[in-house]
Amino acid sequence: MSFMWLSAPLVLLLVCSSLLEAQEIKPKRVPWTTSHIHGSPEPPKPYLALRSFPKLQFKEGLEIVFQPVLKRWFVVEREGRIVSFPQDQNADKTDLVVDLKALHPEVENAYGLAFHPRFAENHLVFVCYTHANGLADGTKLSRFVMKSDGQLDVKSEKLLLTWRSGGHNGGNLQFGPDGMLYFSAGDSEVPSPPDPLNTGQDISDLLSSIMRIDVDHEDAGMAYSIPKDNPFVTTPKARGEVWAYGLRNPWKMSFDRATGRLWCGDVGWELWESVHLITRGGNYGWSAMEASQSIKPETKNPLTPITPPVVSHTHDEAASITGGYVYHGKRFPELVGAYLYGDWVTGKIWALWHDGKQVTRHEEIADTHHKIIAFGLDADGEILYLDYNQQGSLYELENNPVEKSGKFPMKLSETGLFRNTAKLEPAEGVYEFEVTESSWQDSGHYAYWIALPNQETIHTSVATSLGKNGEVKASYKTEWPKDSVLVKMIYVESPTTREGKKVVWTKRVETQILHFTGVDWNAYSYRWNDEETDAEIVPASGAQRDLIVAVDPHNPEKQKLTTWDYQSRAECIRCHNSWTGYALAYQPSQLDGAGWFPSVGTKKSRVFSQLDLHQDLGLIESHFAEQTALRLSSAEYSDPYNFSAANQRARSYLHANCSHCHRANAGGAVSMMLNAELLLGQTLTVGVTPQQGGLGLANPKLIDAGNPWNSVIALRIAKTGTGHMPIIGPREVDVKGLKLIEDWIARMGNKVSSADELLPKQWTEDVLRESLKTVEGAMQVLRAVDDDLLKEPLRQKALSIAWKSPQVTVRDLFDRFKPEDQRERTLGAKINAAEILALKGDAVRGSQVLSLQGKLATCFACHFIDGTGRDFGPDLSKVAARLNKAQILESIAQPSKVIAPGFAAVTVEMKDGSVQTGFMIKEEAQALLLKTATGQTLTLKKDEISKQTMLPTSLMPEGLLQSLTAQEVADVIAFLELRR
Repeated sequence: MSFMWLSAPLVLLLVCSSLLEAQEIKPKRVPWTTSHIHGSPEPPKPYLALRSFPKLQFKEGLEIVFQPVLKRWFVVEREGRIVSFPQDQNADKTDLVVDLKALHPEVENAYGLAFHPRFAENHLVFVCYTHANGLADGTKLSRFVMKSDGQLDVKSEKLLLTWRSGGHNGGNLQFGPDGMLYFSAGDSEVPSPPDPLNTGQDISDLLSSIMRIDVDHEDAGMAYSIPKDNPFVTTPKARGEVWAYGLRNPWKMSFDRATGRLWCGDVGWELWESVHLITRGGNYGWSAMEASQSIKPETKNPLTPITPPVVSHTHDEAASITGGYVYHGKRFPELVGAYLYGDWVTGKIWALWHDGKQVTRHEEIADTHHKIIAFGLDADGEILYLDYNQQGSLYELENNPVEKSGKFPMKLSETGLFRNTAKLEPAEGVYEFEVTESSWQDSGHYAYWIALPNQETIHTSVATSLGKNGEVKASYKTEWPKDSVLVKMIYVESPTTREGKKVVWTKRVETQILHFTGVDWNAYSYRWNDEETDAEIVPASGAQRDLIVAVDPHNPEKQKLTTWDYQSRAECIRCHNSWTGYALAYQPSQLDGAGWFPSVGTKKSRVFSQLDLHQDLGLIESHFAEQTALRLSSAEYSDPYNFSAANQRARSYLHANCSHCHRANAGGAVSMMLNAELLLGQTLTVGVTPQQGGLGLANPKLIDAGNPWNSVIALRIAKTGTGHMPIIGPREVDVKGLKLIEDWIARMGNKVSSADELLPKQWTEDVLRESLKTVEGAMQVLRAVDDDLLKEPLRQKALSIAWKSPQVTVRDLFDRFKPEDQRERTLGAKINAAEILALKGDAVRGSQVLSLQGKLATCFACHFIDGTGRDFGPDLSKVAARLNKAQILESIAQPSKVIAPGFAAVTVEMKDGSVQTGFMIKEEAQALLLKTATGQTLTLKKDEISKQTMLPTSLMPEGLLQSLTAQEVADVIAFLELRR
């Protein structure tokens, strides 16, 4: 990297250090003593994770079950091994119970384990496992007998039933208090597009459901019997085993030992993670709904109404929910009766209390950095959880002794990182550094600093061992000092006026801080004010900001309006995870390639690097630099005829932008691994069919060697909207990065220097039309547009055709070329009520949005507005007579926060198995009068009712405003304000 890419302070520091090295004088370290970054801005969570059974590890454990008769724990490992160990914290080994893969070589995943309620008498054990995806009978539910030595008798296996295998298998097994076996199944498909089999609302198969069977009796021709009181036994074409349905990927369920209620966590799709209370015949929405968001409403099963989740989380705080257990232990009396559950991606744990009708309390109780894949419950009601990885461990909760410490700096100027914040002059002991390859974040430019308290050092130790072939292997462990801080400054190029002249100015947008508490790493963002004198901390949930950015760095007249996302703290930690070492920028591979500088003025001239400098300063030790021989290569530099160099640049780009999730165990939803130290063949990308769908490609591959247009990795970088990658951080497409990846893929097996050489030799309108009929062809047209190969009016014709394409992926590829006044900047999941209320609304425009032809036409399905609609929810014709402007917005954006009197929903279960949901109009001595969504008023006789439950949430769906712009919402409110 040349000097032109380095900041002046760093160049000076490196040159001075080179001179000092030439004289064999090490640079002097200055202590950092001004830090005010301690604790956190919020009260600490009440519980911490404590390693349990510290001498044991498990390879990709998926389930943990305690057997009270044997007084042993059992862990199911993904590849088919089931092991056990005693209830002894000193246990140092596990005993093999069964190796399903040795029994059945086709086994790919093992999911569920359950012991018969009368295990002491019959020794029966039930196991769920799968073969390859997409097999009609690929998921197996089997029964085994356990021998006296604790192993399963493999010859005793009896296959009870099978169903389709796929990406969402569920596979959890639980015996209910009624002695019946309950088991779960997901929709058996890829995450996107949602529910491609349309099985979520279909009860003619076992998918997307929870089943209930009797394993102690057998019906004719079956190895089990279907209980006569199952809800759909007499329903035509329905599978009688189905107990409840409408679940996407029910990941862990459990019965409350005290009440018998069945809890279930359901992994969400794009917006929501859900927790459900499962009842007989219940419909939980998928894929007609995702929690409160409409997905495929046309698929809704009319047999039973949709029951909303008890609790739902946005992807700001959870991304893959893991169901847990209701706590009835003795260690934490304050948690008794609370349902504890967690999240596989963010590592958070929550507790919720439910009185049978509604949630009475709900709070986050722990924030771990573990992949919480399963919870386990011992005989005393104490809860453990399993961390999923190659060397997985078990954890329990312990009380957090840390109290909120002092005043956390709410402004950047209060952190002690800068002696002059407005001038960005770092404090003594705060050192700037450069990275080779920064991640893309909407044309941002970056600066980095490291600050270690006082004169402390990052300690790295090394241990060696012999490999299988006698080679010496080194493993490194790096430990950071408590209260270490890493700082990333983000700028954008923005048009402004300086000294009376319009120029493109580098504008400060965000400063990100990564702080090590001594136990955990926490991430914080600070938002700069317009004067660029200081920055204020962003709320934990994140924020958004409108920015005018320059399209051409040399022309201030070319500009566009964009939205800058300040990510939530949970989203930040999804990338800064344990598998990356948390500190993404401060790693040997990033520092090593940042520049090599010759010493001057001495015969003892040698190469000098940042790693040498930081070691001489005492920031790191020698072992830190030894951790990897990998040196990243900046994507700024190009040698189009050198594939080795192109491969290194492309791999470095993917490493910086993708590998924090897409590496072994780091949370990516697909198995590819993009960290650059791997060989290309080890990345599981070339020639591999994508697990997450092809986004419209006919025969998609993650990387189709030689064909970038059929490569999903390139497609996800290229498109906007759903499915764009990276999923966290940028909104805009990195055009330079896209070209880098496309050129790299094009060179695989082709003697070309650029992907342009693979494009049609001549572009005509007919060629454009034919190309834009497919996603693969549209990728070629996109490259031609980006490289200015289409001259007007052909370019405009291409855009016009693409914008009208019936294929959403084609439209997404070209959305960024729309004029700003045609690009809708919708609200998404994060809604800033204050900003919306500050806008001046137009009632006429609002009436168009809230009309039978408008974006909010669904409102008329439940509400009357000026005589039009349906009489189910409150009449909105006079809504302003009871709600002010802010309350109107809140009632739409958060319908469950304050439910209008008389409109709290009730679910009534009848003894005949039917379920009705609606508003209770009147309760009489012998009957209930219930208004349903069809507008009917039903009279339900009380002696025919088995159960009635008040729902904690509104029947009005959340997320109605996500597809609207802020101005459209303001217009709708202006219209409703006139309804008096």
